[in-house]
Amino acid sequence: MTERKSLQYYLNLIYPFKVYPDPEGGYVANIEELPGCVTQAETPEELFIAINNARRGWIEVAYEDGQTIPEPKKD
Repeated sequence: MTERKSLQYYLNLIYPFKVYPDPEGGYVANIEELPGCVTQAETPEELFIAINNARRGWIEVAYEDGQTIPEPKKD
């Protein structure tokens, strides 16, 4: 059995995210490797903070629940 990597390992990974304009104003971002990791903000600066907070929360919950955490795709 493989030993599980630490929470800090996963939190330090860099995940690319996609940004889309929100039809109602502002922006939406998502991380494809982390299903459901989506957020919205009014400005690009706020969006960057929001997607990083969403990523961190997604990883922490998945780790605590013992779920598999996908690593970023290597292109």
